[in-house]
Amino acid sequence: MTLKWADNARNETGYPLCTSDGVRDLGKLPGDTSSEAVAINNSGDVVGYSAGQDGTRAFLWTKRSGMQDLGTLSGGSYSRAMAINDARVIVGSSSGDAGDHAFIWTPDVRMQDLNGTDSAGMRVLFVEAHAIDASGQILVTGRGVNEPMPSSPGEHECEPAPPPPSC
Repeated sequence: MTLKWADNARNETGYPLCTSDGVRDLGKLPGDTSSEAVAINNSGDVVGYSAGQDGTRAFLWTKRSGMQDLGTLSGGSYSRAMAINDARVIVGSSSGDAGDHAFIWTPDVRMQDLNGTDSAGMRVLFVEAHAIDASGQILVTGRGVNEPMPSSPGEHECEPAPPPPSC
């Protein structure tokens, strides 16, 4: 499977392009006007984000359940899922009470902030998680805790995140 971005005259929709199944429209979350698929695992589970008048929300799409809203961190107004591994562990970015933070989502625990004692000990704020591998290692974008928020893309430091908590 390869991820592809579709753009039609009225809506924008992310979808996987399947060589054996043809093209499948993943749809959008209820009330939204567009969605974008960002990553896929070996089971065909897809993550991304859906946007509309009420904001942008991370989603998980599965063949069995369709599109599921992953929510936001506490007090957040948007979230974006950026990666999923074969254990269905999802990482991305969400706004929240404390600003933009990287998150990890699991079916059992749901969305959790990746910032904690490890990031505090490194004096880094994890802002966005971009990738997760089979062993749970996460690639994040971060910034020093005393640094101002970057004003343009590409001004973040890259730091390794700790592995996800055991379930």
